[in-house]
Amino acid sequence: MRKLLVITLSTAVLAALPLSSAQAEVDYGVHVYMSAPKVQGTPLTGNFTTETFDSFEANSLPTTLSIGTVTSQGRVENGGTYGGASATTGDPVTGGPSSKYMSTYTNPDSGLVPIVIDLTKPAKYLGLWWSAGSPSNQVKFFSEGQEVASMTTAGLINKLSSPTLTAKDGTTNYTSADYYGNPVNGEADSEPFVYLNVYAIGGTSFDRVELSGGGFEFDNITVSDLETEPASSLVDVEFIPGLFEPVVDDTDETENETTDTGAEETLADTGLDSSALGFGALGLMIAGTLALAVSRIRRRA
Repeated sequence: MRKLLVITLSTAVLAALPLSSAQAEVDYGVHVYMSAPKVQGTPLTGNFTTETFDSFEANSLPTTLSIGTVTSQGRVENGGTYGGASATTGDPVTGGPSSKYMSTYTNPDSGLVPIVIDLTKPAKYLGLWWSAGSPSNQVKFFSEGQEVASMTTAGLINKLSSPTLTAKDGTTNYTSADYYGNPVNGEADSEPFVYLNVYAIGGTSFDRVELSGGGFEFDNITVSDLETEPASSLVDVEFIPGLFEPVVDDTDETENETTDTGAEETLADTGLDSSALGFGALGLMIAGTLALAVSRIRRRA
């Protein structure tokens, strides 16, 4: 019975120790959703920025957008068969005047080039109207020069191979065939037109996006720095794990945590390791428990 007491106390001490980072599993990366058919704009309702490309001349290669700076250019095109939204809202819209859009293009000197946009500030959401989608299209996300995650449109096209798609709410169903064909003019009926929504989760954020692949046409590209819950009307496409675990921001820690940090720095100045001291303290507590139990046994013997 006394041995059980010692084990119980020791277990309680062990349970009080914090888990190592290796033991704590965190989901981080980007989660891809698509809006309902015929939707050409973001479902977000506030705190976002959208670039429509309507302020640029056709065939221009802009270097500055409302969402950031373009370091590898795309070309602005007049609306037509393959792109150019007629709305910016998150509601399904058909018909209307087609607007301008951006597309990858082939540079005479360097060939097909990706579009690289350095965002004004780190974002946790990216949305864009992916028009006349091609299987080779790819989007990469970066943070401070390091690739965070990469998505291809293959997962989306595979999702569209199902006749019916169910929204996040579990009750709303969409017909996959309704995603094909330009909702503005009815053309390109063999190609998908989808508003893509990419949400960064688990502390992930990105400050650069790279869009590549032949015939990558898009419009109404939107970013937000807020981590928001995807709308219930969206269809879950896929979760893409991050390529590295995000660094935790310690700037909002409490005063007590700051004091603890100061204590750890003091230990570091003395050359002692705080984790070693922690295990040393644990050993002393267990040893003390054992000594107390043995003392009681000897007195009763």
